[in-house]
Amino acid sequence: MAGLSSPGIGSGLDVNGLVTKLMSIEQQPLTKLDTDEASFQAKITALGTLKGAISSLQSSVAALNDPTKFTAKTVSSSDSSVVTGGASTIAAAGSYSLVVSSLAQSQNLSSAGLASPSAALEAGTLTFQFGTGSGVGGGFTLNPTKGTQTVTIDASHATLAGVADAINAANIGVSASIINDGSASGNRLVLTSTSTGAANEMKITSTSATGKLSAFDFDPTAATNSMTENTAATDAVVKVNGVTVSKPSNTITDAIHGVTLNLLSLSAGSTTSTPTVTTLTVARDDSGTQAAVQSFVKSYNDANKALADASAYDVATKTAAPLQGDLSVLTMQNQMANLLTRPLSFPGGGLSTLSDIGIAFQKDGTLLLDSSKLSSVLADSTKDVSTLFASVGKATDSLVSVAGSTSSTLPGSYAINVTHIATQGKLLGAAAPVSQTIDATNNSLGFNVDGVSDVVTLSTGSYTATTLAAEVQSRINGSSVLSGAGSSVTVGYNGTQGKAVGSTAAGLPVTNANNTLDLTVDGAAVSITLDPNLVYTAATLASAIQTSINAALPAGTSVVVSQSSGVLSINSDSYGASSAVNLTGGSGLSNLFGVQTETAGSGDGKMVITSSRYGSASSVSVSGSAATNLTGVGVATAGTDVAGTIGGATATGSGQYLTGTGNAMGLRLLISATTAGDHGVVNFSQGFAYQLNALTTSFLDSTTGTFASETDGINASIKDIDTRRTELQARLVDIEARYRAQFNALDTLIASMQSTQSFLTQQLSSLSALANYSVTGGKA
Repeated sequence: MAGLSSPGIGSGLDVNGLVTKLMSIEQQPLTKLDTDEASFQAKITALGTLKGAISSLQSSVAALNDPTKFTAKTVSSSDSSVVTGGASTIAAAGSYSLVVSSLAQSQNLSSAGLASPSAALEAGTLTFQFGTGSGVGGGFTLNPTKGTQTVTIDASHATLAGVADAINAANIGVSASIINDGSASGNRLVLTSTSTGAANEMKITSTSATGKLSAFDFDPTAATNSMTENTAATDAVVKVNGVTVSKPSNTITDAIHGVTLNLLSLSAGSTTSTPTVTTLTVARDDSGTQAAVQSFVKSYNDANKALADASAYDVATKTAAPLQGDLSVLTMQNQMANLLTRPLSFPGGGLSTLSDIGIAFQKDGTLLLDSSKLSSVLADSTKDVSTLFASVGKATDSLVSVAGSTSSTLPGSYAINVTHIATQGKLLGAAAPVSQTIDATNNSLGFNVDGVSDVVTLSTGSYTATTLAAEVQSRINGSSVLSGAGSSVTVGYNGTQGKAVGSTAAGLPVTNANNTLDLTVDGAAVSITLDPNLVYTAATLASAIQTSINAALPAGTSVVVSQSSGVLSINSDSYGASSAVNLTGGSGLSNLFGVQTETAGSGDGKMVITSSRYGSASSVSVSGSAATNLTGVGVATAGTDVAGTIGGATATGSGQYLTGTGNAMGLRLLISATTAGDHGVVNFSQGFAYQLNALTTSFLDSTTGTFASETDGINASIKDIDTRRTELQARLVDIEARYRAQFNALDTLIASMQSTQSFLTQQLSSLSALANYSVTGGKA
């Protein structure tokens, strides 16, 4: 019996059954832990659903927190094949009549043909300048916004295809390709400026050992050229409400404030006296605002329902939602409702409550939108719905604009006072340029602009004051180091130009009786004679006068002749007190100019190089042989930061930006004013969308938010349950082992007792038989 190991076999005691029943009682705490964990998991699931609803609400209020949402405009065209348009939020509603008479074009050049794309050339350079030519024999005025660029043609690119590849790789604003016209030597290099406009004409100058690269030279002022101009660089010309506008691009962003014009084709009859007029209409677009408000109301109601459902108790089924009684859920619901029922502390746009635009709370806590009332308010120019929803700052002075704010900026009206305007770093020459002729002895210019240094080489040649300034500006701005740092310069002179301006429109036609003009320019006397056989317009007359005068003047002296409504103006191309244009006689004087007004130049004609940046980090200095010629030692003046107050508190200045302190903490303003003093006020409001966005952001913050805190707490509880479960399971193993040990011992004891009982029973039976035997004398 002692060798038996199965519980209960020895005694018949059901040890396994007894242990199982006892352990089911012992495991009741473990079952309780499982139930608790399931409850916690249900809460996490419910929180996830709530988080999704709050996130949707946040997205809808974020859309309403954008002030531009409330000032959108639509643009329609009566002929979209001629012109289309777009409008920013600052555009004024209205209609505009347009007549397109010219489209902007890029200049296109082609070379003489070569036998193949691999035709051998030679190493050297191609220098590209961009500007406006004044016709054959005239000057070439550099475009000051586009730097001169030099493309190096090394030995590996000394073929027709290699030259095209080198130009494209240089990324200088010129596209190069090879076109085969089908002839035996029909492979031509075709160059196209990537920028449209008359001021983007190309002037190409080559250098190479034997002159092979001169096949790609082009000078718009030369009588003959190696390359052929296929398409001239032209400006777009459009009349807007009768005013002629010329722009370098067919996409015009600054003709009508806030409106972009896309010119697509010429107006029918544009060259006649009765052209077809295209009407462009700019109107308010409230559809986006209405949709955003409707989305906000729906998202709020969805979020409110999700919060209510998550914490509800169903009396009929006597079932509680997973988050029933959860304080955080109730707090979120109350905070959102309280925020939306509280009037704005600073109603900047004449609106302070949601009910002002037709949004009202219902008894069940949901929002209801009256679309008709919203439409009525949107159409009211005295109301600004953006201030009811968004974080909005609006300045009363057009020279002050709101660039940003922070959560620390309090709503209010802040007076702006500028005590010091921002200035740009600049260099003023010590004297006027020594020479306007640039050669190898004075063409190296080192510069440091806003802390960025480089060295450039000026093109050799004879310049006027204007073209020399344009060359310097073009070369400096053409530095990839400087442009990569986001800086640039403007180059001019300290002073004004002398000029003579007519009093009446020039008389036409020009005949033998009125075709001569005598004048002095900067002290140089010249006489010109116009061709009486030509038929002039006001524009071609001005061009002819300019060409004739400049041809007669000595090198380094020139004029610019322009006209406005037929009235002629002659400007000297020099600066300073010695700059003057005096009309002294000639048969055409009174006919061309009437009674002219002559104004002498002023200043000293010193070159001025100015950084495009403002503030204390803005500076300009130059060095090298060109600096000696152009500016001498010069006087460098560092830029200064704007200074002033916002709402009476001293603000922090950086460049042209003022940043507020105190109640205006974080309010960032761009000050474009050129004079110190009071500059109106900035009205700053934080609308309901901004506030609700901030509130929901606090709920959703992944570290400190309500959902994060709730989830962390529940996960901690689940982790505690896991720990307790592990401990309890280990204890249950010990308990079961003890139960089994105890019952096994009892089993053994009972089995032993049963064995003893059997033995004793046998013995007693034997004793009884023996006693009977003795009584009977051994007889049965």
